[in-house]
Amino acid sequence: MIIHLDKMPRLRKQLQATTSLGLGSGRAAADFVRALKEEGSLPRQLVVYPTSRQISIVAAEAGFVIGSIDFIKGVDTMVDGADQIDSRRRIIKGGGGALLNEKILWEAAKSIFVIAGEEKFVKDLDMPVPVEVIPASVELVKKKLALDGGKSTLRLLERGFPLLTEKGNALLDVKFPHIGDAEALERKVKGYPGVVEVGLFNFPDVSIYMVKGDEVEEL
Repeated sequence: MIIHLDKMPRLRKQLQATTSLGLGSGRAAADFVRALKEEGSLPRQLVVYPTSRQISIVAAEAGFVIGSIDFIKGVDTMVDGADQIDSRRRIIKGGGGALLNEKILWEAAKSIFVIAGEEKFVKDLDMPVPVEVIPASVELVKKKLALDGGKSTLRLLERGFPLLTEKGNALLDVKFPHIGDAEALERKVKGYPGVVEVGLFNFPDVSIYMVKGDEVEEL
């Protein structure tokens, strides 16, 4: 996905006043970093806070100063992608496995911008929801989720071993028959012992850009 910041004037203006910038994970975040490198009017004291090692490498190669999200209190701006966005602006994230760090920075950010290709937009959320779980609780959480109608699949590496997040946790991809009240579902799942985070991002004040080829629409 090619990102043209000149077609995102509100984000571009926000970046000019940003000294602490959170970066999501995945393709959109990597494409944004490459676009940001070409932006000539950024504050010289800008520090970026990546949510994964992969994006840390991309940002470092682009010449940005890297900060740690450990003990972070806040960032001016957060820029991220999404796995799915519905007509009610509800978002599923976590396909890249960094949902915990991403949600920390979303909560810490003064302004949040999401950039996603048009294929990410749907009428209603219908993809599996990533759930980060401590390894000891995987089977218990799967049992609890099944009572909610959720079908859980343990995320695996190509060689068949369980994928572990940067925090050492397992990931369950949970297919629910229907996601009605996403906020209530998030609260319920997070209440199960061993659940660390849920890939439902229910944030009302988020600026969303839909990228369609060379065109950009702010929603």
